[in-house]
Amino acid sequence: MQWLEEDLPKAPPRRDELGVISTVNPLSELLASRWDVLGLFHSLQVVLRRSVDRHPHLPLPWLIAEGAPGWELLADTHSLRGSFVRYLLGNLRSEFWGGGRGVEHLVRRVLRAGRCQNPSELRVFVDVGALCHEHECLSKILLAEAAKKCRGGRTGRILVDALEPNARNFRSTQAQLLGLPRRWRRRLRFRRAAAGNTTLQATLYGAGAKASLKAAAYGGLSWSWKRDRVMSSADTHEEQVPVIRLDSWVGARLGEGRIEVLKIDVEGSEWEVLQGAGALLAGGHVLCVVLEYSHFWSQMTLKGLARWMLEKGYDGYLVGSPHLVPVSGAGLEWWHDLYEVCARPDSRIYRGLAGWCWLNVAFVLRGSWLGTLAAQWLPQDREDSCSDTEDEISPWSLWCEEAEQVTLCILCILEFGVAVCRVR
Repeated sequence: MQWLEEDLPKAPPRRDELGVISTVNPLSELLASRWDVLGLFHSLQVVLRRSVDRHPHLPLPWLIAEGAPGWELLADTHSLRGSFVRYLLGNLRSEFWGGGRGVEHLVRRVLRAGRCQNPSELRVFVDVGALCHEHECLSKILLAEAAKKCRGGRTGRILVDALEPNARNFRSTQAQLLGLPRRWRRRLRFRRAAAGNTTLQATLYGAGAKASLKAAAYGGLSWSWKRDRVMSSADTHEEQVPVIRLDSWVGARLGEGRIEVLKIDVEGSEWEVLQGAGALLAGGHVLCVVLEYSHFWSQMTLKGLARWMLEKGYDGYLVGSPHLVPVSGAGLEWWHDLYEVCARPDSRIYRGLAGWCWLNVAFVLRGSWLGTLAAQWLPQDREDSCSDTEDEISPWSLWCEEAEQVTLCILCILEFGVAVCRVR
């Protein structure tokens, strides 16, 4: 190690994609990017820790580059907390990064598990930041639950509340949802508005998927991926949008029901949205909150939010696909400072796209049926048996659902087969 430090020349300061000047540590750069150099370290890790570490097979080279915290974590071979931290870091860029499908995977699991819990109870889902973008269209997945049957052929009482503030995003999402069966759409309340901790008119900055109430969120820039490079361009778009509180908008028609999933993706304003839903959370009216943790957070840290949600009876998890990693617990016993990765998005642990850092976090109501299930979705030394195939939406299943006539569905089966039409 000392020989590497002395042999490599000191690198001069450089400017990253966001224009931030950072000094590169040659040894850290080597350990973080040259995986083949650390083959020996990895082999020793497997040999020495196989009997005590539940996840010894994961390569963890950047821990060495982190100095004392990394060495301390590598030495922690007996605690389950250390094993969870190592699992997260070993899979951070493949399983847990915000651009993956962890949220979609989690929501499908919640939908499947809650389908027959109590078919007569009202099931409410709230999608804040409901833009249908590329493969992401959570409202469509939630509405598809209206077609899933339980005992006696019952589908349950499903309601979906969705908010999208940007006018263009609202129109494009609405156009996609119009392609769904009318019976599904009758369960949707879709409004062009933002959520926050007050009721007023506010300025929305930027266009597309990165529109935000935070003027400094993207620094007046829009980003695109062209020719294997991240390209930036000026984005001066502004528009006035209404801001509402979830306590009043959703709570007014919630009645005795509970929000099964509250998803929040608002590019840096997550804390304000949660404050506007404080009464719903304090009353235990929300089973699961899924939100985006990013380097845009300025008023709250992940640890601070975990402590705030803990006081309201919620346990926190970082969301991967397919696993969850606990970050709080009844007394923050699962917390580790390395979870605060987005506080240093340019660190060796998390080197995101163009300096962006975003992960997904879920908070689950302790003592609920979902809280019990969440403990089963932690990393295990076995292959995950859960598959998304059951809940995929195909064009032919939509056609059969829209027809609502047995004869047409029989024709569909004869033409395309049961696996395609999926008549239940």
